[in-house]
Amino acid sequence: MRYDLTDKLKFEEDPVIVIGDTELTVKSDALTVLGLLDAVAEKGDAEGARMAAELLLSEADREKLAALALKVDDYVTVVKAMIALATGRDPEGGGAGE
Repeated sequence: MRYDLTDKLKFEEDPVIVIGDTELTVKSDALTVLGLLDAVAEKGDAEGARMAAELLLSEADREKLAALALKVDDYVTVVKAMIALATGRDPEGGGAGE
């Protein structure tokens, strides 16, 4: 038996977060997100945020984020938005994303 799932899958581009003139592409593939959920569940806010950024952003985008020199609260806000986008939720808290 052969079952073709191609039409049931969503092959979407990764979401992008914009902060001023800086764009950060958020990895949203299943293996990254599953690793993220495991890692963040084991850590507190600050350590979990750092680990999430390492998993969800390329090295180049992590450097862009670091160059913004955000305060801790703002950094955590950015990471929470990245997690929401990577998991298909609305970063504003309204449920599933577009």
